Amino acid sequence: MLHTVQLFLSIGLLVTAIFFSLLAASGLFGLYLRFIDRLSTDKADILTLLRNLRNALALYLAAYLAYLLPFPMLLPALVFLVIAWQLLRIRQLLASIRRNDAARGKRTLLSD
Repeated sequence: MLHTVQLFLSIGLLVTAIFFSLLAASGLFGLYLRFIDRLSTDKADILTLLRNLRNALALYLAAYLAYLLPFPMLLPALVFLVIAWQLLRIRQLLASIRRNDAARGKRTLLSD
């Protein structure tokens, strides 16, 4: 029973990772078309491409772990990865807030 749940989990993660890979491929194709037409590339397009690639790689890793690890070890590993991911996102958001405050010359609680 747990093996079936683990298999469905890994397949679901793999399908989601393929979806993000297709999104990244379409973004890359769009950037290539802009390059051919000698149009400017927006920073937002590049950041979206990188975000989709990051999500795809993280989901490929999670799908591989779901396939590789036994189910009792899988849940703590996925919880650990989700917590580490969220801490990284919080760190990035705080760094962007600090940069914005420094650019405006404001001193806040987040300033060093």
